[in-house]
Amino acid sequence: MPTKIYARSVRVCAAVLALVFVGWRPATAQLVEVKAGISDPVNTVLAWYMARDAGFYAAQGLKVDIINMSGGSRGAAELQAGRLDVMHVGLSSVIRINRAGGDLRSIGSLSNVIRFTFFSAPGIKTAAELKGSVIGVSTFGSESDSTVTLALARLALARNDVVLKEYGGGMRRLDAVKSARSKRRRSTSRSRA
Repeated sequence: MPTKIYARSVRVCAAVLALVFVGWRPATAQLVEVKAGISDPVNTVLAWYMARDAGFYAAQGLKVDIINMSGGSRGAAELQAGRLDVMHVGLSSVIRINRAGGDLRSIGSLSNVIRFTFFSAPGIKTAAELKGSVIGVSTFGSESDSTVTLALARLALARNDVVLKEYGGGMRRLDAVKSARSKRRRSTSRSRA
């Protein structure tokens, strides 16, 4: 007849073996490849790079390839087409894709505010001076485009008061401001809390 100590030893050994087998992965196990899109290399995706570089993805059996899509609209379209597995994108791109018959889901949010900053070229001092000028967005229908519409309304302007032009990612829009091709631009690099 087994003693209490014997029964307890058997349970402890079984628990240890279970933990070993649950945590054990063959050394030659292939990592699952995940294509993760970002709209631009901005502060809100820093955690993705840090997790990759710290080995957190690999520890979970993942090889995450972070791909710069140079705009959320392009990234959302690539996600819908199945060429990306996940995308860091603003809600407006998800809504636009779904209105066109897509089937994307938003699974998380980093903020409850719009994380954009409005920049201008030197010489622009008032909102009225924007009338007739070029405002750069990444792509039409993008988060930057939607945010420009909201910003213009706060400045008592409308979309038809300015010329909207697609420039692509944040650095291209910044270059446009610097070269005076665009008097205003949107950037995801700053936050207003």
